[in-house]
Amino acid sequence: MTAKSPEQDGIVAEDAGEDLTGPLASRRIRRRLAAEPPRPDDVPPGSVWQAAETAWRAAGVPWAHETPERDRTVPKERSAPRRKAARARATGSVKDAARPKAETKVEPPAEAKPATKPKPAAKPKPTAKAETAAKRKPAAKPEPAPKVEPTTKVEPASTAVPASKPASKAKPTTKAASQSEAKPKAKPAAKPEAKPAARKAPPQAKPASGRSRRKVLVAVAGIAAVAAGGAVYAVTGDSGQDAKRPAVAGAVPADALFAADPAAKTDGLAQDLSAVVSAGGTIVAAGAETPGKGRERAQFLVSGDAGRTWRLAKVQAADGSEPLLGDRPRLLAGDAGGWVALGVSATGPVVWTSADAQTWTRQAPSPAFRPGDQVLGLARTASGFVAVGASGGRGVVWTFANNAWQRNDRLNATSVTGFDRVAANGGTLVAHGTFSRVETKKKKKRTVRGEGVWRSADGGRTWTAVVLPQAQGSYGPTKALVTGPGGFYAVREGQRTTGPKKKRTTTRYGVVFASPDGRAWTPSAQLNGPAFGGVERLAGSPSGLAAVILGKGGARTVLRSGDGRAWQPAGAPGTPFVGGLAATATGVVVAGRTPGEDPYLASGGTPVDLRAVPGALRADRGVSAMDARAGRVVAVGGTNGDAAVWTSPGDDSWTRAQTPDFGGGKAGGPGQPRRHLTGVASGPSGWLAVGRVEMPKGGTAPLLASSADGASWRVTPAPRGMQTAAGAVHGGFGHVVVGMSGGRPAAWRSVDLKMWIPGFGAVKGAFDEPGWMSGVAVTSQGYAAAGGRSVQGKARPALWTSPDGVKWTAAPAPTLPPGVVAGGYFQVVANGGTVVALGWGDPAPGKPPVAFYGVSTDAGRTWQSRVLDGAATLSTASASPKGLVLAGTTPQRDAALWTSPDGLTWRRLPAVPGLGGPGDQRVTALTTRDGTLRAAAAEAGHQGERSLWWRTMVP
Repeated sequence: MTAKSPEQDGIVAEDAGEDLTGPLASRRIRRRLAAEPPRPDDVPPGSVWQAAETAWRAAGVPWAHETPERDRTVPKERSAPRRKAARARATGSVKDAARPKAETKVEPPAEAKPATKPKPAAKPKPTAKAETAAKRKPAAKPEPAPKVEPTTKVEPASTAVPASKPASKAKPTTKAASQSEAKPKAKPAAKPEAKPAARKAPPQAKPASGRSRRKVLVAVAGIAAVAAGGAVYAVTGDSGQDAKRPAVAGAVPADALFAADPAAKTDGLAQDLSAVVSAGGTIVAAGAETPGKGRERAQFLVSGDAGRTWRLAKVQAADGSEPLLGDRPRLLAGDAGGWVALGVSATGPVVWTSADAQTWTRQAPSPAFRPGDQVLGLARTASGFVAVGASGGRGVVWTFANNAWQRNDRLNATSVTGFDRVAANGGTLVAHGTFSRVETKKKKKRTVRGEGVWRSADGGRTWTAVVLPQAQGSYGPTKALVTGPGGFYAVREGQRTTGPKKKRTTTRYGVVFASPDGRAWTPSAQLNGPAFGGVERLAGSPSGLAAVILGKGGARTVLRSGDGRAWQPAGAPGTPFVGGLAATATGVVVAGRTPGEDPYLASGGTPVDLRAVPGALRADRGVSAMDARAGRVVAVGGTNGDAAVWTSPGDDSWTRAQTPDFGGGKAGGPGQPRRHLTGVASGPSGWLAVGRVEMPKGGTAPLLASSADGASWRVTPAPRGMQTAAGAVHGGFGHVVVGMSGGRPAAWRSVDLKMWIPGFGAVKGAFDEPGWMSGVAVTSQGYAAAGGRSVQGKARPALWTSPDGVKWTAAPAPTLPPGVVAGGYFQVVANGGTVVALGWGDPAPGKPPVAFYGVSTDAGRTWQSRVLDGAATLSTASASPKGLVLAGTTPQRDAALWTSPDGLTWRRLPAVPGLGGPGDQRVTALTTRDGTLRAAAAEAGHQGERSLWWRTMVP
């Protein structure tokens, strides 16, 4: 039996101000049905049609369909006039007010609101021309949909997070995203979900006389599910705009779904503060959070009250949008007139500017900075800023004034090979660096290299060498150069020996030199302490000077001076890793990181609790892979620096799996290893997850965990010789794990997750070259693996096939696509004989990244390399009942999905609300089961990274 939506029969709601006809009527009716599920006492027993009718009426939608004969419950005397009126209308003898003129204005769907008491609609009189047209063509075609930008396209329908697990509202990028609502979780029909008490059901609409007896084309099962309080994807018509572009719920925040470890002792992320500057009552500390290579997040912590309170500053791009990831600020300078920070990225130097230290703007690349430049020093001058460094074996000076950078790499001091420090006092600059010059002595030429100090009185245009003498037992190079009260200051190591010949003792200390103008330098003080081990840091400001000195056993002491001559102890930093130092009017500020790789900040000797600073710290959290079997979905990844597993019955609820080996502070903390799961596979023998262990002193080890039911997990011993475990899959011969052994590609197979058989090369050369396997998939002919090999120090793609997971043959790998100089494969998926391997590549200098993949249509025996149009990077993929689904990112840093029936032709899906817009979005894991596509994703911005979750029907 088929059914039609009411608007297709020309029905008008008599009791609502909202018109339920025209192209958008089906969407509005579905919105009402989803927003107003019937109460348990509204559901009549036994009849699906009666349940559907009750649902429509409870939502304020007129019921336009005659109940089937076997389900009729109304008296015959009430149904007879209805049939008479329908016959009269069908013959055209009755003017039916339910046939309005075609609606041409398309409006976006609005959120469902409780219906109010309707006013009777005026009955327009159709013209003769309209009646004739209506008889000739009963169902008018909807008007063409207006052009919509890719970010506003409506996607296939999906379910959202159940009402029982509310999550913070996702930042919508389109109006459609902001209007998507979570649907109630499906429950058995015998116990329908009750309506929220805060929402009143609209009064049931009275049946209009003269309704048509035509067969309806509404999906009865979907209506019954709504009537029973169940969750459905959508109820759509079979034609018109809704059928082409059904509504879709966007991705939702999922930090609450993929719970972190409540017993963790660390956040699991590597963070540090590498610079700190004080100017009056304003203090700025700069650093970065490093969740992974290329995903570094620049951070600026600001205090406006001399270090008593702190906040995380806003960071933005030049156009006000979210900045790029992958930047690390390293140098900082500024005062009330403005601030500048310099750092590094994968493409070269990075510049941030700020007028008030509260908002930092990541500037567009300047031609003054080039790839390969090393920027090592930064100072505030009377007219702007100056930076120094090196490039190509020559010293370089950059000046910033009038919001523009100028480059000077043609210095008059031609012997300078590079600058590493710079200090400014008004318009005078002093820089420290290295030189190289050729000298002739006794007719023999020799190259002399050393360290030196240069001075500039014209803002860095010309430089003159000056002498910083050795005095008071000083020796060795200059260890620091700063500006402080009264001029410039530098420090060298020093020592003196006293006592008779057989009882001589050597005392070590630091010698501080001062100069009012950078020309003449004289000793001003000595820095010492118990078991002095050297000067580690020196900082200066108009408020004073500060130093960090090493002591016995690596202990550190902070010293402070108001004039450069008298120094007093100012406490001890609570961390051995000091990245920045600043002298303030009230004390000393120390910045760095803890042994557990958390950021460290102390003001006036008191550590700052950065956990109380919103956005400064967050828990590491990530889903790397998913798999589904027997009604259970398992996601693996990590939180707080340790491995993690979450399980779901297949809906939008997730539970952190129980395990005695993960969590509880067993990993991720100071001196502890870090663990992360990267793959998962299920089979009749159970579940297997694989990953890696990062050792505290460097190096990695494989990580394997197994479970009989997907809920309880234990770490299992890795096979002998396994160096890495990168991918896992279950096929006809059991579980197969691929990775490395002894620096070469390797594979292992097991039928019980206890005993493992190592794979071997069925043909010479399969496992003989240096390389690695990164992923494995089940094909129609057995197994296929993908990875890479090392050729003359550069990565090249590599592929293998196996009939049983033990005997492996190397397949001819395709060449890298144009624009890629090195690369390999990191994941492989298969659907029967179609196999696709996802690639990563290093572009040629000055070229943009290229997202490429390998495809095979004969189960992995032959391959060809292709580039995916519209993709900047690829992240993950999954097989589906309709082919393959691939995820990646666009050049605009939005997550995107592509589908393909054969791996050769790809169609990009419409943009998913929540997976685009400000920040960087990426899909990290995909799986399909029971006609549903599930995606775990992440969104990163200047305030951190959060997890996302999206579920929809398989496209």
